[in-house]
Amino acid sequence: MGRLRYNHGFALVFVIVTITVLLTIGTMFAILSTQNSNINNSKVDYISCHYAARSQVLHSIDVMRANLELIYMKHNNAASFFNEYNTALSHAIEPLDLNNSGNCSIDLEINKESEHLTRYVIKSTSTIDKVTRRYKAVVEVQWQEGVPLENIIYITGIEEI
Repeated sequence: MGRLRYNHGFALVFVIVTITVLLTIGTMFAILSTQNSNINNSKVDYISCHYAARSQVLHSIDVMRANLELIYMKHNNAASFFNEYNTALSHAIEPLDLNNSGNCSIDLEINKESEHLTRYVIKSTSTIDKVTRRYKAVVEVQWQEGVPLENIIYITGIEEI
């Protein structure tokens, strides 16, 4: 009986230490799981933002080509062609709608290089949560009467900025 007196508090200490260790391990797993979830959400936003900005630029180039096909054959001089083409583009190129998950903006810069050549700089910005991505494309349109359409529009580069 003398030995049992020294072991009375051992079970209580063992249970408290075990519960403390299990709570610490559980807390570490909860923190790691939350961090991994946040990292995954951030990557999804980053990728979504990338494709939204790039798609905006590609969509704008498609709009430019479509308007070129509609307007090119109606004109026989560079001045009237570029006048109507630039007016059409200023109304046709609009930001994409991201359905309330973020926003897109588009900027079209028109630089007349010569009477027969105009350079267009398309800048797209996409923002989702705290992630922002930007793309830029440079497109040149050169007036040449009687030349097939595919030979008058040049995409000189699409790049992330």
